[in-house]
Amino acid sequence: RLLGYSCHCVRCEYESPSAATATGVGVTTIEQSLPQHVLERMGHLAMQQGRFEQARSLYRCILANNDKAQEEVDVNDGDIWHAIAASYLGQGHFLRAQQIWREAHEQHCPTNEAISLQVQKYNAYHHWNNGNNKSWCNNNQQDAKILISKSTTIPNFLTLLEGQCFVTAPDSPLLSEEECQMVVQWAEQEATLRQGWTTSRHYAVPTTDLPIHEMTDTVLPWF
Repeated sequence: RLLGYSCHCVRCEYESPSAATATGVGVTTIEQSLPQHVLERMGHLAMQQGRFEQARSLYRCILANNDKAQEEVDVNDGDIWHAIAASYLGQGHFLRAQQIWREAHEQHCPTNEAISLQVQKYNAYHHWNNGNNKSWCNNNQQDAKILISKSTTIPNFLTLLEGQCFVTAPDSPLLSEEECQMVVQWAEQEATLRQGWTTSRHYAVPTTDLPIHEMTDTVLPWF
């Protein structure tokens, strides 16, 4: 289409100007006529190409059902709700994505593994961000000395790439040497208990790491 050509495939029909007529419920006529599996595939393709709003429109069309007699549509489809939240995350709307995940977990698909994981992470970080670390300090007094002594002073830093990158100065580190050693020790202990580090938590960019939200006795409350 960018070169001036188009065919009669589903995507070209969907992206053609004539297909943009809305039905009054936020769904275009072409979306209304497509089966669920086609909408889902096109939504996934749009996500891969960074067309997040278009992906979200396709996913929401699946949930709307629109009286499609040819196949059953499940409004509690956790994978679709997860994809909708991910589309917001892809646009940088972190809080909106978290809201979608929580609402989907509470109202539609409480057993979906991907959504449950997101809610678990949110609850873990939210708990500790609300200052619920007093008991941890009492139970880990030696390590807690570092936690309590952490400075709230913003370190000196350089701003690079038009405000997209920040580098702390050598004489003003973000973390002290003692803090770094402590976290390394906690991580190695956790990896030993788990019999290894995780290597498949991020599909697009696989990393060797540990999930902080599951390290509730050490890194999470400090973090």
